Amino acid sequence: MTTRPLSLWLLALSVLLLAGCGWHLRGSGGPSLEGVEVALEAQSGSVAPLLPALEAQLERAGAVLVDGGQVPTVVLLDQTQTRRALTIAPGGDAREHEVIYQVRFQVLTPEGEISRGPEVVQERGVYSADEEDVLGTESRAEDVTEALRRNVMMLLAARVQAALGQQLEEGDGATAR
Repeated sequence: MTTRPLSLWLLALSVLLLAGCGWHLRGSGGPSLEGVEVALEAQSGSVAPLLPALEAQLERAGAVLVDGGQVPTVVLLDQTQTRRALTIAPGGDAREHEVIYQVRFQVLTPEGEISRGPEVVQERGVYSADEEDVLGTESRAEDVTEALRRNVMMLLAARVQAALGQQLEEGDGATAR
């Protein structure tokens, strides 16, 4: 009887250790973009400030960013941010707000055909409002929005990485150095 709980405890401990050390299944990190040339484009000026964050994410995955040509192209189409009241105080003022931040994008083949998209990457966040601390409320709203923007860019980079990896597997002409 005493050996069974001990073995279960050792099994649980080994699972926790493996999870804590960063071990993961082979291939679960997404396809490698090592040496893959890719171009980035902003369809509107509102998404142009997002390009450096996406560039950094793709370069970390090994992609080589180029200014165009016969390479796959990631096009950021637009971004939207909406806010709505979640909780209303008895006086009619909002106590909590939800922020919804989304970016629409598509991936083009080297021939300019749509390979993936248009797709939307979206994140939601909540912050509390205090009618007596307007500056604090604005600061919380900005912090939530910035965190959502960072999360959306990481999710977007993962989707782009998957789409480019799929193009490589299908032999759609993605070039490598």
